[in-house]
Amino acid sequence: RPAESDRDIGTTALREAFEEIRLAPDAVRVVGSLPIHKTRKRNHAIFPVIGIVPETARWEAAPAEVAEIFEFPFAVLLNPDLLRQYTDGERTGAWYWAEQAQDIWGVTALILRSLAGLVRDAMR
Repeated sequence: RPAESDRDIGTTALREAFEEIRLAPDAVRVVGSLPIHKTRKRNHAIFPVIGIVPETARWEAAPAEVAEIFEFPFAVLLNPDLLRQYTDGERTGAWYWAEQAQDIWGVTALILRSLAGLVRDAMR
């Protein structure tokens, strides 16, 4: 959520990343953004910001904000053969990546699917 002191959506994203995972803002190079995504149940608007973070950057979960941090191989996102949709239950229609240790679905999966599509298009 934007603070009055935030200059733009990139500044908001960097501040939020610091609050949630203690990622230093100067460790991120903001390179763009994705279209706004809305959550289904709460109708919240999410403004995805794309940043490049060096492998040497450090982060840790802020316990009041984040339960767990995990890394997800970007190459998996780019492999369309691993992308699936749930076919039953509460998550029906939600996207996820097959055969991964962590479950990424819902609006997070939609955002990552959008990012993967942009990268695949740029690689053609």
